Formats: sequence, structure tokens, C-alpha cells
Amino acid sequence: MNKSDKKEKMKNITAMTYTSEKSDFYKLLKDKVKKGDIPTVSSKDFLDFPLLKRDYLNKKMVTKVIHGHNDAFLLGRTIDDIRQESFGIPAKRPLMLFKYTYESIEKGLWFYEQKILPMINEDNLEITTMMASKYTVDGIVGEMDMIKNFTPILSRKYNLKNIKHIRIIDTTFDTLFMEKYFSHAEIFYTLGTPLSGSIASMCPESKDVFHEDEHALIENLNGKLVVTKLYMMPTPIIRLETGIPIQPKSTLTCSCQAHTSFTLQ
Repeated sequence: MNKSDKKEKMKNITAMTYTSEKSDFYKLLKDKVKKGDIPTVSSKDFLDFPLLKRDYLNKKMVTKVIHGHNDAFLLGRTIDDIRQESFGIPAKRPLMLFKYTYESIEKGLWFYEQKILPMINEDNLEITTMMASKYTVDGIVGEMDMIKNFTPILSRKYNLKNIKHIRIIDTTFDTLFMEKYFSHAEIFYTLGTPLSGSIASMCPESKDVFHEDEHALIENLNGKLVVTKLYMMPTPIIRLETGIPIQPKSTLTCSCQAHTSFTLQ
């Protein structure tokens, strides 16, 4: 999908939210900006509006908690949403490894929809190691810090070479650590947050460059990443301020033919 197609899709999703009778969430935000402008949205806006009052679909959904600095709020995802995220790896026995269990469950549902039974981590990483060994996991989907904490424990009881595929979904990445312990594995680095889902993927040829996801539209607003997800969700993600500092990359040396690329600052 090219940039103009993505902008058209964003325009259509925005129009649907402004005319919807199911929720006033985005209408009220629009009233705060100049006529014709599309407002940005922050986690505080989600916090100030209860989930049921910003539900545009009224469908069955998985509900999870989004943690902020001092507060938390609920977010709903449908199975259709989750299917479109960049959560997968080509593993047969994947382990979900996130700080919060509901994040592991959400990512696990992606695999469940592919008829692959995922393993969800326990809070106790020793127990997770024991179960991972018994399940003979061959892949991991998780956060950077969780993988860094888990790897030394796992390596004492399980051969790390059994881990063939890894996807890290986070906003910071330690590629040196991953190369040290998992140089044998296929590793996918996905920029994403619990609120936004997947945003961009690290280029396989240029390790410091990220390319915009197919179902995301990225903007650079004063050096910070703003993202729109290009499909309807219970609460659509339209111009979400992520706070992630980026530097646009206009000249590419890779063969990816990406429309929007950037580096993290």
C-alpha cells in the first residue's frame, strides 16, 4: 500500500469515527482543534474516557489493561484486529514472554488463530524455564527486558540453539545481547507498544533502520512518532502520540522499497 492509499484509508477511518453514533470519543477531541484538523490522541485521552464509551464496534473483544506512569486504563481488541498485527514467527511451539500476562495472551491469540498452541509465561521465570523445556519451545515472542532476564535462566536448563525464531516487540532493542546469545536464530525486531500494537519493523539489511508496517501510517511530529492504525478497532488508533523519538530516513541503501523509514533516537 503506497503513502497516498494509506492517507486515504486514514481519512475514511477518521470520517467513520466522526459520524458514528456509537461513541463520541473522537468527536469530542475534534472539537478541541481547528476546523478541518485531525487531532492527535494520547494515552491520557484514553484514560479520561471509559472503554464502553469509546467502543465503536460493539463486538466481542479481548480486554486488557494498559499501564501508564501513574494510572491504567482498559483497551479492547477483537480477534480480527490481532490477526493483522506483526506478532508472528514461523515457530511450532512459541513462548510468549511479556511482563503482563494479558500481553502474552493477546500475542498468543495470534498463534491460536493460526492453529498453533502457544505457551504463556509465568511470573516466576524458573517455572517458565521448566515448562519451556518440557514443551521444547522453538521460538519466543516477547519484550526486550523479559528476554534479557529470562535467557540466563533458560540457558542453564535448555539448549538455546533449540530457539530458532524470536520476535521482540518493544521500543528499545539490545541487538548486541541478541547476537551474543541467539546468533543462530532468526530475529525480528518490531517497534510497538501495548496501546498501538505493531508500528514498524527493523530492516533486515540495515539494522538501525525501521520500516513502517503495512497496516500503520507514521508521522513525524516534532521529532516524535505519531501513528494511525489502518483498520477499525473497538477504539480506533488515529494519530496516537507514542512519545517515541525518531529521525526520518529519506535515503535508503536497502532493497526493501519502504515508503516511510526512520531510525530511533
